[in-house]
Amino acid sequence: MKKMKTGTTQPLITKTSVLNLEIFLPIIAEQKKIVALLKKAEQAIEKRKFADALVDQYLQSVFNKMFGDPVTNPKGWEVRVINSYFPFITSGSRGWSKYINNSGTRFIRTQDIQNANIVDESPAYVMPPHSVESSRAKVRCGDLLITITGAYTGKVAVVSDNMVDSFVSQHVGLVRIENKDINKLLNFRR
Repeated sequence: MKKMKTGTTQPLITKTSVLNLEIFLPIIAEQKKIVALLKKAEQAIEKRKFADALVDQYLQSVFNKMFGDPVTNPKGWEVRVINSYFPFITSGSRGWSKYINNSGTRFIRTQDIQNANIVDESPAYVMPPHSVESSRAKVRCGDLLITITGAYTGKVAVVSDNMVDSFVSQHVGLVRIENKDINKLLNFRR
């Protein structure tokens, strides 16, 4: 295709060039093998979608059995305002790519939150600016971190002593827990 390009300022490929392009075409027996393999792959994908839907239905069913429908509250659970438990909820600052450095303060990203822990597989560091944004994105011991975008959405971890003074990226939600009962539960689970 590169050899077909014409023009110097604005390279292009003409329709005639494409229509005259020679391509490799496997023999019919090989084409049938490829089609059969693609059909198996498509069937596997459909089975996986079906299995995922069943898991979602099962989890919803278990949740409803344990806690009841959150909309109708048939079990009569006490209803409270969320900020009585979590007075500070935020996410990391935007535009911090310019502060990423080979050393400095730990920068917690979505891929760093795995299996309810903050992992050190390939840590990132920042040299954060001194600003209100920095103080907002700075974690404290006991903060709950929740991934809020991307493939890791929904992963959680609690900040331990060794991560104090780290910062979260814009894709990580930070929930400051100042309710003693919830903190006891989180400390028990660590």
